[in-house]
Amino acid sequence: LSMDAAVAISLLNNPKLRSHFREIGIARSDLVAAGLPDNPVFSVERRFRGTAAEFDIAQEFLGLLLIPLRKKVAESEFERERLKVTQEVWEHVAEVRTAYIHLQASEQLLEMRRGVADALSASLTAVRALREAGNIGVLEVALEEQAEGRSRIELAEAELGVVESRERVNVLLGLSGVETEWRMA
Repeated sequence: LSMDAAVAISLLNNPKLRSHFREIGIARSDLVAAGLPDNPVFSVERRFRGTAAEFDIAQEFLGLLLIPLRKKVAESEFERERLKVTQEVWEHVAEVRTAYIHLQASEQLLEMRRGVADALSASLTAVRALREAGNIGVLEVALEEQAEGRSRIELAEAELGVVESRERVNVLLGLSGVETEWRMA
């Protein structure tokens, strides 16, 4: 999974952003409605039997004059909503990219901790062999055991960091179940 693919997936799966896109659609329909005149009032009247009916149509004149003003207000509301959604999208993209980079860093830290733990384990084996041969003292062995133990703790913390970072990315991408079995590019 590349960073760009992660961003694309998160934009498609984010319910908050989808609701914002719906709000843009509503603002767009309000903009269209603001440019239309109010519905006219039709009336039919028949005063006496056998006479012709009178048909009237009335349109509020003030409503026609206010169309340009209503349209300007609706345009500004649409623009405000569009800018709000744009900001939300950019903030979300930045959050996904940051989480992705953090996961990459966590995985690299884990690999480095694994290397250190393996090296200290080999060093401890060598120090124990030197102790059995009588070339070094008990203190040197204890210090090497302490360093190897500390490296194992740091390795476990790095593994936990990868799990937490990966879960954060999964949440941002809106993935669950088997969808979470992706690998980083």
